[in-house]
Amino acid sequence: MADDEGAAGLASCESGWDRRRRRIADQIEAVAVGLFAERGYNSVTLEQVAAAAGVSARTLTRYFPLKEDLLLGLPRRAGLAMADALAQTTLSPEPVADLWQLWQDLTAEYSASLGQFFMWRRAVATAPEIDGRVKAEQSAALAPVLEERFAAAMGLSLDEDVRPRTLAAAVSAANSAIIDFWLRRGGTDALDDLFTAALEGLNAQFASPSVKRLIRLKTVSRPDRAERVT
Repeated sequence: MADDEGAAGLASCESGWDRRRRRIADQIEAVAVGLFAERGYNSVTLEQVAAAAGVSARTLTRYFPLKEDLLLGLPRRAGLAMADALAQTTLSPEPVADLWQLWQDLTAEYSASLGQFFMWRRAVATAPEIDGRVKAEQSAALAPVLEERFAAAMGLSLDEDVRPRTLAAAVSAANSAIIDFWLRRGGTDALDDLFTAALEGLNAQFASPSVKRLIRLKTVSRPDRAERVT
């Protein structure tokens, strides 16, 4: 009963000024993204965004001090949600499948917001410098979490073994490529099919005879590494 009362109290707190501010910010952001997608990021001014959103320029800059903030909010929130979900997920000793399943589950969970992401994709395509910044920010935020989770799942030390960092980088890059491909095509492809195709492609290349031969050659030339190479 106490927990119910606490939850009700929290909901009550969130339903006041903070909720109103969030609604205003969401409205401004949605209008701005729509204008950027339609006209191009550099062709839209903050004054035009404010007018279309029905707020003053002063109100807009109170919520979004810089123009670029109007395009950075959505991916930053998505990145935080991903990092939080990853931090709470227990990965098996073979974490790649677990991680990609988690990403697919998150995409399904936010399916109601996919229209926003597609519109954002169109908008940010007109601002390559911001697109690059988003990718750099997401990589910097997720890399440490991924590396730590992979190291723990594989029972390896980040300070003594390169494999967790390498695997985290490879999987993160592959996931980004899949999601970007999917968004660019308007979400018309089945994500399950894209992830499956990506896994098959990576597996075929990394398990190819030439790669196995290279590993064997390196192992033979460095006997001290034989125990670490499987």
